[in-house]
Amino acid sequence: MSIILIDTIGLWAIVFRDSKYHRFIIRELAGKRVSVLDIQILELIRIVYKSFSEGGRYFQRGFSKIVEISEFIKSRIYEIKGIKLNYIKTRPIDYINALKLIDSHKDLFIREGPKGTQWPEIIDAIIAYKWYELKCLLYTKDHNLIEFGKANNLKYILIRED
Repeated sequence: MSIILIDTIGLWAIVFRDSKYHRFIIRELAGKRVSVLDIQILELIRIVYKSFSEGGRYFQRGFSKIVEISEFIKSRIYEIKGIKLNYIKTRPIDYINALKLIDSHKDLFIREGPKGTQWPEIIDAIIAYKWYELKCLLYTKDHNLIEFGKANNLKYILIRED
């Protein structure tokens, strides 16, 4: 059986029923074993907290939501929909190779921030590296991951609204 990875947008779509991608991702992944990197859980928690706390202004709202998300993940409720999530542990070498990817693909893995700042997209680079290493199928909506996949002849399915 080949490995199927999902990016963090796909993970968000599994967790949030009101996501515009929820129905698509549930339909596509029902009955399948899907892998996410452990680091994506941290990214999801960070994004959920930032969103629900309104940028940190309402701590309890954001914190309550990440506790709720952690319980959802722990309870494996998504298995009712037939989705089996497998967590892939990231190793130190994955980080090292992701940093090499950032260095060699600056156009894809460095985000322009405010006031001329630049930020490495480390988690996306780790996903890209693992995708390349595993030569698996990736569900993604991320333009830069798609460009990386095209350049390296990697298979992907575009996550879309349903």
